[in-house]
Amino acid sequence: MRGANAERRAYVFYATDDAHALAVMVFVHLLRRLGRAAGRDCMVLHHRVSAGLVAEMRRRDIVTVAKAPVRPAPSWYFRDCLLKLRIFEPMGYDRLMYFDADSIPREDPEPLFDVAPAAALAAPRAFWLPAATRSRWSSALMVLRPSAESAARVSRRVAAPESRNLFDMDVVNAEFGDEIAELPAGRLRLSAEWNARGGPAGGTVVHFSGTGKPWSFTPSRLRRLLPGADPFLLDIWQLWWDAREEVVASFAWRTRARAELAKRFYQRVW
Repeated sequence: MRGANAERRAYVFYATDDAHALAVMVFVHLLRRLGRAAGRDCMVLHHRVSAGLVAEMRRRDIVTVAKAPVRPAPSWYFRDCLLKLRIFEPMGYDRLMYFDADSIPREDPEPLFDVAPAAALAAPRAFWLPAATRSRWSSALMVLRPSAESAARVSRRVAAPESRNLFDMDVVNAEFGDEIAELPAGRLRLSAEWNARGGPAGGTVVHFSGTGKPWSFTPSRLRRLLPGADPFLLDIWQLWWDAREEVVASFAWRTRARAELAKRFYQRVW
């Protein structure tokens, strides 16, 4: 997808357990149905993911890179979320488009690469937070130029004593907030916007937030939990589960069994 002088671009994710690794494969499975995205490299940074799931990602031509988080985050559930910050390190690509794995693509994201081509980092506004909040930008969707300089800035920021209680989104805002170029409004949406009828038109990416994660409960249980939900929420939930079944159906039986165990664990948690 590039000429001799074109930038080397890729989509990137991170996964810190088997449930998130499976979510990456679901996202990529759906992403490859969308226009120009079908031919783009996909890469995942992973930690605590089983060998079977790593092998399945590779079998789907997803580039896998084992990395540890820059440090533990101040929460057990999110303890490995600072692995996301490794995307700022040089890894052989000129530009990366990052997605949280607990999201679903609804439109071809390729045009977002060209929104702010000179910017080191572009992101959507965290529109759901109060205007005066410290974190003005979302880190669920980002377009960036990895570099040794950016990686060093992240390392210094994370090492600072005042950063010990910060999560990934906080670190990105604290270090780059005044330099971030804005991705167009509406490209990132939250699933909670359709918890009731009358939600907005769907964006490029929908992040499952404020509703639960799609692996937490089946579409039929979602209907019972949110009887007044907008049909769009039910549709994307069903789309995610249909794609999950398509992905898991081709797993080796041992890996399929691990995927089912991970599903049951998260359904107990949520």
